[in-house]
Amino acid sequence: MQPGAMRSIPMRWEDVEHLGSVGAVALGHHLGAASGVRHEAIVAGTTARTVGGIKISSRGHVVGARMTATGRREGQPMGICDASCMPAILVVATRGQCVETRHQIVAVRTHRDGKVERFGEASLAFPVRSIVKPIQAVALLRSEAGIGLSQERIAIAASSHNGQSVHVATVLQWLDDLGLIEDDLLCPAAVPLVDVHADEYRRDGRAPRRAVHNCSGKHAGFLAQSLAAGSSSRDYLSVGGTVQRGVMAILGDACRHRITADMIAGDGCGAPVACLSLEAVSQGLLSLCPGGDNEQEGGLILGAMRSHSFLVAGDYRFDTRVVGALQGTCVSKVGADGLHVAVLPDTGIALAVKALDGSRRAAEVALAHLLIETTDASVEDLSSIVDMSVRDDAGVIVGELQVRVDVA
Repeated sequence: MQPGAMRSIPMRWEDVEHLGSVGAVALGHHLGAASGVRHEAIVAGTTARTVGGIKISSRGHVVGARMTATGRREGQPMGICDASCMPAILVVATRGQCVETRHQIVAVRTHRDGKVERFGEASLAFPVRSIVKPIQAVALLRSEAGIGLSQERIAIAASSHNGQSVHVATVLQWLDDLGLIEDDLLCPAAVPLVDVHADEYRRDGRAPRRAVHNCSGKHAGFLAQSLAAGSSSRDYLSVGGTVQRGVMAILGDACRHRITADMIAGDGCGAPVACLSLEAVSQGLLSLCPGGDNEQEGGLILGAMRSHSFLVAGDYRFDTRVVGALQGTCVSKVGADGLHVAVLPDTGIALAVKALDGSRRAAEVALAHLLIETTDASVEDLSSIVDMSVRDDAGVIVGELQVRVDVA
């Protein structure tokens, strides 16, 4: 058969469901790269449509892809995904019948047995922001400050909280027990993270404050480590200081990546942040699971995040709601600018996504999509976590969010 020709690969529904909603595309990549022939998987007895060169079944499964002679999917830009990975995930927002926005998502699904599934350019390094807070908390638990630390304080140390009253009270009580005050926190003063709470906060005439900042729990943990090490409370954010050197060493070991000075940037809260790939971060998350290098501390951290999920995030937040929706089998952690991760400790699977345009909502949709593929969860189970509707200013539904395995 000549390069550029098309042939059909008969498949049963059982085969497609085993492959998952992206597996058939990987099959097309493999066969196309090997033979230089375009392929299309067809499931007997179904209707299908083509979206961006990818065959979508009537049940919403991706069942095939048109491949060029080089093994690249037809219409796919060079450099996005080679034959060793699957296409990036595309989240689109429609308004009526028109596509209004497109959000390209790179992602990785890593298994503790070593299997890694990559979606798009998963080797790209990003400032990892808050998605590594559960891994950073290992340093806290290994220090003297971690001895006898309550679940509530472990959870708030790993949080990106809303800045609601319970979050602020937990941070302030921890500082008080350390003999410190709110101004010892070096994170910026802030208002609550979620708009509805921020609006109420401003209406009450309250001023921004450090303990309200979504990273104040992490900073309280850094302060506790600094005091336990006999260091000054004023330099706990110094890259060369005792606290951050310890945190970066543990993060690098967990993620199996040596973190050098040129890989460190500044986070939004003023703390140093490493630049790592999603694959590296997923390895770090798996280190917290049973059988991982940090399983002892990880059991405490993930357990606290499950038991006190409200402290990890708060009202209206994915990271709080997913714990209930998946019956405590999943812990997730948001990061700024379109980063989000989830870990399934009992099954030893870690997921990480990055919306390349920084869209938090698109990242949440993509992560929910991968959770549905990875677990027994249904769309209905996660409907309380992610609203797939596009609404006008009066709240009327005028469109929807859709997930496609495609590139922008």
